Amino acid sequence: MFPGSPVKVHTIAALAAVIAVVVLAQGTIRGDSLDVTAQVNPQTRVEIGVEHVRPLTLSLTISTNGKNGIADISHDGTGTAYLSLPSSWTRREVRGTSLSTVIADPPTFGYTRWAIPAGATVSYAVPVAPSTILLHNPSGVPLQVKLTRVDLQTQNVERDVILVQDATTELW
Repeated sequence: MFPGSPVKVHTIAALAAVIAVVVLAQGTIRGDSLDVTAQVNPQTRVEIGVEHVRPLTLSLTISTNGKNGIADISHDGTGTAYLSLPSSWTRREVRGTSLSTVIADPPTFGYTRWAIPAGATVSYAVPVAPSTILLHNPSGVPLQVKLTRVDLQTQNVERDVILVQDATTELW
């Protein structure tokens, strides 16, 4: 083989590709904080489930800086509402009630079910800013969502009110 021959170039390229695949696969298997999928595909869909027994207005404010964010959630109900949120979202702060009243079930299938009592506002750290949110309302009772999206990079604020009945609805 001569230096710079097509065979040599292709061999080096193939070897580099194999090494890259092995390195990326090891990071994925070990569960490192480096999320290769998120870097290749920055679109991150989040799904949220809401359980309630009476018509409810859920207030959801999500502030993001392009990479991660904060979600503040409250409702106007007189009882407890249950929200299934991604397990990667971690509770940061509780307002309007004691910390002990906001209870989380053990994570299942990547989601944690949180009990949000009446009058409470719960703040969650969101490790990856969602590109879209799908909201599930399996309760069969109307749910109004007051949505506020704050993009800290562009300083853009969007507000919307969405009615969800017996369905799955894309909030954005």
